[in-house]
Amino acid sequence: VSRVNPNTGAKQEVYIAPDYFDGDPSEANAFCPNKQIGRGTYGLALHPNFLEPDSAFIYFVYSYNHGDAQNPSTKFKIARLKWDANSEVVTQADAIVTNLPNGYDHWGGRLISATISNQNYLFYSIGDLGISEDSSPNCYPNQAENPNNFTQHPDSLQGKIHRFHMDGSIPADNPIPGNSFYTRGHRNPQGLAFNPEKEILYGVE
Repeated sequence: VSRVNPNTGAKQEVYIAPDYFDGDPSEANAFCPNKQIGRGTYGLALHPNFLEPDSAFIYFVYSYNHGDAQNPSTKFKIARLKWDANSEVVTQADAIVTNLPNGYDHWGGRLISATISNQNYLFYSIGDLGISEDSSPNCYPNQAENPNNFTQHPDSLQGKIHRFHMDGSIPADNPIPGNSFYTRGHRNPQGLAFNPEKEILYGVE
């Protein structure tokens, strides 16, 4: 995570995730080996009250190894970084949401914070994670394993826009109690924007 001066272009590196993982060749799709598992750093957001010392948090998403060296499993997590404006350094890093799913395409990955009815929320988008090009039938000989088929299913995390409290917990008034999704049935939501006057969240696919 870097901090950039918009006037001079000077860049200050403020955080390097110690457990960042760039995927492993063994995680390639067995039937479409040219498709690599998702990896990288995705969305980044600031707490709505970032200028207040007690709420100076940076949130961002990156890939990590949820398995081990022998059996790698690249997943995504949302990390919360505590920012100290006086010293201009990150003083603490906590993983608040882990084991977010992965696939071979349509990762989504947008992160945004928003204040709705005086309550702060964190929204994170996940695409269907499936391969939808012409070769896709060959990539999933058994269509029961094609993740595109589960975007509406409440028990799957893909194809959803998820809503969390700022500490990563699930709001009690989400559409299904105990479930993090806020909307479902998405293909590849790569853009999120918020209108604070009307308190409306917009998604772009």
